[in-house]
Amino acid sequence: MAPNQPDRVIGVIGLGRMGSALANRILDAGFSLTIHNRSKGKATSLLAKGATWAETPRVVAAASDIVITCLMDDHSVEQVVSGPDGVLLGLRKNAIHLCATTISPMQSNALAKAHSERESIYIAGPVLGRPAAAAAGQLVTLVCGPEEGIARCRAVMATYAARIVPLGSSPGVANQAKLLANYIAYSVLELIGQVHAFAERGGIPSGFITEMLDGAFAHPAMREYNQRIAERRYDSVGFDTRAGLKDLDLIQTTTTEIAAPLAFTGIVRDRFLAAIANGGAEKDMCVIAEISRSLCGLPISLERAK
Repeated sequence: MAPNQPDRVIGVIGLGRMGSALANRILDAGFSLTIHNRSKGKATSLLAKGATWAETPRVVAAASDIVITCLMDDHSVEQVVSGPDGVLLGLRKNAIHLCATTISPMQSNALAKAHSERESIYIAGPVLGRPAAAAAGQLVTLVCGPEEGIARCRAVMATYAARIVPLGSSPGVANQAKLLANYIAYSVLELIGQVHAFAERGGIPSGFITEMLDGAFAHPAMREYNQRIAERRYDSVGFDTRAGLKDLDLIQTTTTEIAAPLAFTGIVRDRFLAAIANGGAEKDMCVIAEISRSLCGLPISLERAK
């Protein structure tokens, strides 16, 4: 397909580590590319490869079928989109703003409304992965928006994403999903740090802890628990809630004895206690997921979801 056919003319605004990686993938795939960044210095290598520089986001938008913003936060996206030099005033009717930035669901929905009023299209497309994955075309992108708009973005998204995951029409849902993915990552980082600190304090060899964590994250039981919780399947008990509470009591006592806090212990122990109080003493320990449901205002059920 020739570079100047519809939806082959792409703009990228934001040339940080991730934005530069995306822009290089798009340019290398044969798309026509117009770029803008707060500092032009970051554009040098892309300009040498054939990208076109634009002095403002509005100029990028006016030149493009699809404009991708890859910035820092709500504020930076708002600055680029709004105002006399912003994307909104530059986009033609039915042109697309694809936002790859991790922003709030509220901001994403507000952007969709603003674009709708201008008869342009907004697609939420936050990405999962590090810049190295972007450079290799191995990101995952979570996308929400009009089906037709998502379909038009697929070719350009495929340059940097190995998986494109549509999650519906409401843009904020894609951002909720991205934030949840980040929560998992940050929580796991904290967990790994706690485990290594506890081990060091207690004299457990570091190599063994690394091996143990590698095994834990790859263990089939983790996948099984994920599926059980999704299906709310708490019978066919492997390890019941009372036994889990016993272990948590032991963990809590040990952390006190060696003065090495494991910060999640109290939280998880309270979940086990609440599950027992709600009739889950003899259910599989993954029934504690029902307590998290109750904290979100959802009904507790100890029976398998229909």
